[in-house]
Amino acid sequence: MDVTARVPTRPTKVHTPKKMRISMPETSTVTKVWSDVVQPHVKTISSLHLASAAMNFHLTTTQVAEQIAIQYVMDEEQRLGVVHKIQKLRLGAKTLALQIRSEFPLNVKSESDKSIFLDWLETTTRLAASHESDNSPVEFVSAMHSSTRH
Repeated sequence: MDVTARVPTRPTKVHTPKKMRISMPETSTVTKVWSDVVQPHVKTISSLHLASAAMNFHLTTTQVAEQIAIQYVMDEEQRLGVVHKIQKLRLGAKTLALQIRSEFPLNVKSESDKSIFLDWLETTTRLAASHESDNSPVEFVSAMHSSTRH
């Protein structure tokens, strides 16, 4: 069978149903309904910014969260979300530090022991630094009534 001799065909038309008309209620009732609904208030922080702030071990978790809450004008609910994120970040940092300390040879006798550790450290830190899935911004949502907003 010769492929070049084939005659192209058109696809059949796809059936599209007719659009239905929907009657809209008055705008005043819609406005009233929306004013009574709780609307979420979202603050977005870069994951890298949050992680960098969390690595300041000269400050407590609460102090770091307070600084971020002031910088991003957060309410108490959002600030508590920041505290939980910082606690998780610091736990990850502690775990990595403990892994490094457990791999570090206490009695380095030769250059090969030092080289083995440095190779392991380089591999581990490159893997941690190249992990792309965690680069998305962190969002902190708080439920606020639209009437309480300024």
